[in-house]
Amino acid sequence: MLQDLREKIQALEAERTRLLVEIGEMRKAAESRVAALESEVGQMREEAKALRELLGNSKVTISAPNVQKNQISSAPS
Repeated sequence: MLQDLREKIQALEAERTRLLVEIGEMRKAAESRVAALESEVGQMREEAKALRELLGNSKVTISAPNVQKNQISSAPS
C-alpha cells in the first residue's frame, strides 16, 4: 500500500513537471503571438493615420465611389 502511494506520488510529480514545461512553452508562444499582433496593429494605425492625412480628414467615412473603369485619375507626382 505504501509502495503504491509512492508510485502515484512519483507519477503525479512527473506529470506536474511535464505540464509546467508545456505551460511555459504555450506562454512563450502566446507572448510571441501578442507581440506580432501588436506590431501589425501598430502598422495598421500608422497606415490609417497616413491615409487620413493624405485625404485631409481627421475622420474618414468609408463609402464606395461611383467610378467607372478608365475614369480613375492619378494625382500628379
